[in-house]
Amino acid sequence: MTHRIVAVVWDDAHIDQGASMSADEITVTQPIEMITYGLLVREDDRLVGVAAELCGDGTYRGVTFVPRSLVTRIVPLGPWPKRERKPTIRNSGNTNTEAANHGHDNYHGHE
Repeated sequence: MTHRIVAVVWDDAHIDQGASMSADEITVTQPIEMITYGLLVREDDRLVGVAAELCGDGTYRGVTFVPRSLVTRIVPLGPWPKRERKPTIRNSGNTNTEAANHGHDNYHGHE
């Protein structure tokens, strides 16, 4: 199964831990923007689920569920699993010994 790696941006609730707040402070207080990264494992009208780990047996660990109404955007970062690439060996293209010797037949490292 192919998943998308995503960044889910969402507004989190927070609580005042007992400090007093003025009416003006309450009026300007905003939700805390959170960003959760991982594999998108659920996306419907109620919840968005993002898993931190995909286990070898196909189960997930570290799944964060965010109510859809709190999600401001989902940013795709790429598909998973990625297609494996073979390493490439790059040739400098300079196999000519004359060019390697700077045009000198008896080049000794100085001009």
